[in-house]
Amino acid sequence: MELRDYLKIIGRSWGIIAGITIVVMILVGIWSVAQPLKYDASIAVAVNKPNVVPQRGASYFQYDKYYSIQASSLYADTLTAWLSSPSTAKAVFEKAGLPVPNVNLRKLGRIFKPRRLPPVSLIVTYTDVDKDKAEKLVNASVAVLQDRADQQRKNDDPDQYFTLLTDSTVVAENKQDLALNLVIALVGGLILGLIAAFLREYLRKA
Repeated sequence: MELRDYLKIIGRSWGIIAGITIVVMILVGIWSVAQPLKYDASIAVAVNKPNVVPQRGASYFQYDKYYSIQASSLYADTLTAWLSSPSTAKAVFEKAGLPVPNVNLRKLGRIFKPRRLPPVSLIVTYTDVDKDKAEKLVNASVAVLQDRADQQRKNDDPDQYFTLLTDSTVVAENKQDLALNLVIALVGGLILGLIAAFLREYLRKA
């Protein structure tokens, strides 16, 4: 088939293509408007490992805290792994004084969304329709990480410890972008319409 043959098929089926596109856009528009307003709460955590012996008091070169930064980076990976575990999620909800969600272990481990920012930082995010709940849980997650870091310091060498440095919690509205969703629906509707048009032509000739 040549290009003009495809154009003829599209011309004969423009009603189907337009109808499917309009229906898809209407459904997506209704879905977007019906979505409840949610809030994203986020906090940044930076890991720092102080040098036990300052450079000016050391008899060896410390490579501008290179090894401390490497250790902090690995510890940030550990914190990220902690936040991705169901046990930590349970501890966070309990720390915040909120009921633990009645979900399976896989979903419980995915409630918090830790994101690593190399070399020594991570971002903790939680989304909820309740603004206060989202902020409370994000703050509780940092508190749980700090508790575990303190406990680890007690169990290991007290001189080998990490400090967790945090910024203030940021809470922002998470709205559905109606315009963007409609553009995506337009493209998706046109694709579905074209598929339906060519399928109809194929069945007609079969």
